[in-house]
Amino acid sequence: MPLTPDGDDVAASEANQALVKKMLLNMRLIAIILWLIVGTALGGAQDRGRVYSVCELLAAPQQFNGKSVKVRGAVEGGTEGAWLKSNDCPERFYVGENSLPKAISLSYQSEFGNTPARNTAHIERVEQQIKEAQRKMKSSVLTLTYTGIFETRTDWKTATLASGEKQLWGFGHLNAFPAQLVILDIADPVIVETK
Repeated sequence: MPLTPDGDDVAASEANQALVKKMLLNMRLIAIILWLIVGTALGGAQDRGRVYSVCELLAAPQQFNGKSVKVRGAVEGGTEGAWLKSNDCPERFYVGENSLPKAISLSYQSEFGNTPARNTAHIERVEQQIKEAQRKMKSSVLTLTYTGIFETRTDWKTATLASGEKQLWGFGHLNAFPAQLVILDIADPVIVETK
C-alpha cells in the first residue's frame, strides 16, 4: 500500500520549508551585516596607516577635522612657530573671497579640547637626529611625517587688520593658517642640504 501524507503532514512540511527559507534569509542578512562591519573596520585601519599630503588634507578639511591623521610635508618656520607645507599645492586656501596660505600650522596644544598624550620620548630622539644632521649643513629643507589631530574651523570669521585688509581667522602665528595639526609623534626625517 503506497504511503501518502495526510493533511497534517503536508501542512507541517510546508511550515518547515517556510521556516528553513526564513532562517536562510536571516543567515544571509547576518552575513551581510558582518561583512559590512569587518569591511568598515578594515577600511578604518587602512586609513589610520595612510600618510596624507598637505594638499589632500586642505582639499577637504572638514572630512579630517578632529581626526587622527598622518601627514608628510616640508617643515618651515622660525621663532614664532612652525608649519607644514607642500610645493604641490595651489598657492592659497580660499573661503569666499578671503584666503590663507596652503599650509598647516604645527602645535602641541588643541584649540578645541583635551590634547591626547604625545610620544614625547620618540619625538625627542627624532629631533636630536635632525639637529645632529643639520649641524653639518649651512641650510637645509626638512621633510617629516607627523601623526596628530587635524583641526580646522567650521565657522570661518574674518578679522580686520590695522591696514584695513580683511583676513580669515585661522590658526598658528598671526592666525594665518587654515588648519593646525596637534602633534602626537614625528617620524621619517629627510634632510636635504640647500645651497
